Amino acid sequence: KVQLGVLDTKLASAISEDLGISCTTKDPVPELVRAVRLHFAKYVKKLEENDLTKASLGLAHSYSRSKVKFNVNRQDNMIIQCI
Repeated sequence: KVQLGVLDTKLASAISEDLGISCTTKDPVPELVRAVRLHFAKYVKKLEENDLTKASLGLAHSYSRSKVKFNVNRQDNMIIQCI
């Protein structure tokens, strides 16, 4: 029997319900995903390590900007507007 390995349990249940594909989130899946992330630059020939670092930094910056709430009463408002 073939199963799709997914890290997120909510995503796995959504895939199972909508597409009818059997998914698992058990033990070997996190280790395999970690290994793929570690060696991803070696798998894709045209991707360099520097490109992966830039993409990761951009994604982290975008995620943090969406999570930070803007407050007019903050004392560092001028600094935030400069950036």
